[in-house]
Amino acid sequence: MSENERQETVLSPGQDKALLSLLQADSIREASRQAKISEAQIYRYLKEKPFIEAYRQARRKSLEVAIRKLETLASQAIETLREVMQSQDSTPSQRIYASKTILDLAFKIRENDIIERIEQLEERIK
Repeated sequence: MSENERQETVLSPGQDKALLSLLQADSIREASRQAKISEAQIYRYLKEKPFIEAYRQARRKSLEVAIRKLETLASQAIETLREVMQSQDSTPSQRIYASKTILDLAFKIRENDIIERIEQLEERIK
């Protein structure tokens, strides 16, 4: 993370309202209504570097929170898949689906590990 990303950008009250609304709304039009700011003003904000940086940083933080929530639910989801896979009450297609899902997830984790290692190697080369 760069020094600029670590520093909080100071926004005007209007920019703060627009930023919060953009994070919560499904569209700029909806964000405009929520913040009681014109769409044109939000588009102007989105052309300003400090606002764009603050918006990206806020989105990144929001995504990190969502990922942490998913990570806490992942073990429960895996346990549910294991139960379906091993249950004699499950139909064969349910057991196959659960097994396939577990394998797909395992391969995805391995793939992410490989990508991370490649990125680390690329950083060393630079």
